[in-house]
Amino acid sequence: MENTRLNTLNVENLERDKLIANATEVIDDVFEKLVLDNPVNQLPERIFKSTFLPFFTGEKSFNDDKGMFTTWIAIAGRPTSPVKIIDDAGTELFTVPPLYDTDFIDAASADTNFTNMAYNYQMRVAGMPQVGEAYLNNALHQSADKILTDDKHLEAHKAEWNKIFNYYNKSDSSKTATTDVIGEDEISYD
Repeated sequence: MENTRLNTLNVENLERDKLIANATEVIDDVFEKLVLDNPVNQLPERIFKSTFLPFFTGEKSFNDDKGMFTTWIAIAGRPTSPVKIIDDAGTELFTVPPLYDTDFIDAASADTNFTNMAYNYQMRVAGMPQVGEAYLNNALHQSADKILTDDKHLEAHKAEWNKIFNYYNKSDSSKTATTDVIGEDEISYD
């Protein structure tokens, strides 16, 4: 009887440790992607104009060429990275904002402090895994709600998109690009 109880405790401890390790890995990965500075990749303007601009202006849909979305991310390095567009002399013309905008997340702010969330999650999941999972889910949703209701973070990217569209005389008040990606392969235009 005692062995059965010990085995049950060992299995529960292993499951808890596995959950903690998985959560820590995910949180570390998110932290790295959101906080650490990454070099900005460059792309020649002639390639941007002929290959990618039609997708960003809405003349073509990423659904028309599903590989194009993946190709852009490969050039950027990750969906959260911008790309500098350069001329043949290597001079920067403009910067295409990242497809997934994470600049507005301040990792040090109280509302989006992922380190505190990770600590609180670990404290709760150690006792009861379901409580830890519920806490983390709730904390992330609250942070996302706060972030999504603050439009200030979008202004810089909207200005950059307008600069790009003006550069190519693609200004159209009915199509202001945003960097929010809808579904897997489609960029939304408001």
